[in-house]
Amino acid sequence: MLVMIICLVFSVAVHKSFASCQGQDVAIVVSNHFGPYITAANAIERRITGRCIDIKISKFFLDQEKDISRRLGKVSPDVIFPVGTQAAMEVHGMFPGIPLIFSMVLDPPSELVKRSNEYGVVLDISYKDVLRFLLMLVPRVSRIGVLYTEDSLGMLDRIDKELENTGLQVVKMPVLSPENIQERLEEVFRLTDALLAIPDMNIYNSIVAPRIIFEAIHQEKPFVGLSKNFTMSGALFSLDCDYNDIGTQAADLWLEILAGKTPVKKIQYPRKFTAYLNLHTASLIGLVPDKKVLDAFKVVAY
Repeated sequence: MLVMIICLVFSVAVHKSFASCQGQDVAIVVSNHFGPYITAANAIERRITGRCIDIKISKFFLDQEKDISRRLGKVSPDVIFPVGTQAAMEVHGMFPGIPLIFSMVLDPPSELVKRSNEYGVVLDISYKDVLRFLLMLVPRVSRIGVLYTEDSLGMLDRIDKELENTGLQVVKMPVLSPENIQERLEEVFRLTDALLAIPDMNIYNSIVAPRIIFEAIHQEKPFVGLSKNFTMSGALFSLDCDYNDIGTQAADLWLEILAGKTPVKKIQYPRKFTAYLNLHTASLIGLVPDKKVLDAFKVVAY
């Protein structure tokens, strides 16, 4: 009898979870066929189909669509999942009466976070987490350098907010031109204990980034990269997102809303990431992490 009651309660709970999204029309709009975008989009689809019944999912790629507004209008979706910044900005504001849940967006523009119906999982990782891993490797860091251009001004406020009350000083230096980079590098490494990369293609591109990595090693200072690729190229370490889980997290946001719950945060950081450490670079700049520290990282070398 007890087993029957438990089974009945479980079946009712499952029925309720399915009922909340049953019969919904879902649109996934992907910026392009970039591999990580496809990974996140497929994860959204898997999560929803695994949790919902009698549901219709339409997937669109902007690099194949001439008029996404018309196509979405024909579908008349109950929710839109834009994947990537281009997709998020393209569908932003099109359907104000339904949830829009973006993912794979780096440093989302302010217009994406203001509307009450728009939610998302950003591509970047909290600077508190970055700091936590930096302090594992270099416990005595007190001043962190940040190079920026006018394109990344918005990131500076975010860094200040996330790192306030940590006791660290953030030294911000503008890069006015490509010719100015060497002067700034010498200055930032002279005045700070580590350099933190922020999303800015004017600085952290395939031409300039190798110079920054070389100078950091030459000055024996930690340089925190933006991704695994930076670490493999010689940055000390980086935190890289789990693209599959970002998609799952975006889908979970919608399922939470459907269940009548209010998400703790409308705009969320990724739940999962991997910390990559270049052990060869660590050796070159005089760091010898102990086993406990190494266990927190996935070690790569170049």
